[in-house]
Amino acid sequence: MLKNIRIMVFLKPPQELNEDFYAIHKYLKSQFGSIYKTFYKRQWHSHIRLFGGTFFKKDENKLIEIVKNTVMSKPINIKFSEVIYQKGYVMLKTTEETNAKCLIIYENLSGRLLPLRSNHIRAKYKKIDYKLSKAEKLRLQNTGTIYDYYAHLSLGAFVKPYILKDFESILNFSDILKTEFNCNEYYIEITDINHEYKKVYGPFKLSA
Repeated sequence: MLKNIRIMVFLKPPQELNEDFYAIHKYLKSQFGSIYKTFYKRQWHSHIRLFGGTFFKKDENKLIEIVKNTVMSKPINIKFSEVIYQKGYVMLKTTEETNAKCLIIYENLSGRLLPLRSNHIRAKYKKIDYKLSKAEKLRLQNTGTIYDYYAHLSLGAFVKPYILKDFESILNFSDILKTEFNCNEYYIEITDINHEYKKVYGPFKLSA
C-alpha cells in the first residue's frame, strides 16, 4: 500500500525553450553520460522547482489545496546569472532578482507544508549520510533536503567527477545565459518514491 509521496511545485519554461534545453541535455548525455531525467506528461521537460518534499499519501488532496491557497505571486520573469556545477549537477543559476521572487513562494509553502512532512529520508541522502555535516543532517531532518533553496534549472546530472571547465569546453555559456522567459503559471507534480505513481495538477495561474 502506497504510504509516502513526493510533491514538487514547479515552473515550466515555454515548449520552444524546453526543446533548446533538451538539446543541451542530450548533448551532455552523449559527451559525459548525463543521467538527469525530468518528465511532464511522459515527455522530458525542464523545470524550476519552487518546493519539494515527502509527505503521506493520505494527505494528497489536502496538500494540493494548501499549495493552491498559498502560492500568491505575480508572474515571474526568469533570468539566469551563471552556469554552475554542484553536487554532480550542471545548473543554470537564476539572478538574485528572480531567485528572490521564487524564494518568497518557497518560504511560504515551507511554512504551510513542512509541518505535514513525513519522516521518510530519500535513498540518495541515506547513501551519503556519512559525508554530511551536522548542519546538513539537521537541515535534512527538518526539511527533507540538505540544500538551502536557490532557484535554478538543471541541465544534466553525472556520476563521474567533472569540473565546470569540462562543460565550458563544449557549451557556449554566454548564449545559454541570454535565455529569458516569463512564467505566469505553475504546476504540482505528485509521485511515489519510486516514481511509479504520478499525477500532474495544473496549470494554475500566478496571481497576487
